[in-house]
Amino acid sequence: MAPVEIGADYRVYNLRSSALENLLHKVFVVVRLKVPQVGIDGRTYNPHEWFVALLPVINQAIQMIQTGDIVSVVYDPEKQKLVER
Repeated sequence: MAPVEIGADYRVYNLRSSALENLLHKVFVVVRLKVPQVGIDGRTYNPHEWFVALLPVINQAIQMIQTGDIVSVVYDPEKQKLVER
């Protein structure tokens, strides 16, 4: 696999990191990057962790997860922002 550039790093307190990851996946599922990758073993992988979203919007989503407000929004790929459901 090719190297990646880390755009941000987050610390999670009082929340399971898997719960945070699941919430982010649900919010940004409409912009999941669908690019198959071939590993060094020759097997094809379809990463589920890659999304095409602006970093400030991801930061906003994480803040909304912390406050509990994330349940009332979805990601709008045309507007490239979180919008009310």
